[in-house]
Amino acid sequence: MKNEIWRDIPGYENMYQVSSFGRVRGLDRVDSIGRVREGKVLKQSLSSTKYYKLRLTKDGRTRNYRIHVLVALGFLGH
Repeated sequence: MKNEIWRDIPGYENMYQVSSFGRVRGLDRVDSIGRVREGKVLKQSLSSTKYYKLRLTKDGRTRNYRIHVLVALGFLGH
């Protein structure tokens, strides 16, 4: 089996990464009150148009993304 490769998602560097297998993970971080939060692979959901999607949060703002778009951004760039 091929090795899974992880890359930063542009705009979310040091926060989220996308893999060559289409998985997305949040990285280890410190929250607003100083607690260490361990990174984990995020759950995806299926949209009504049959695309896998998830939400990413940065600076208190949440945005929906389709997984295939994140893979393209991570491995092909803008």
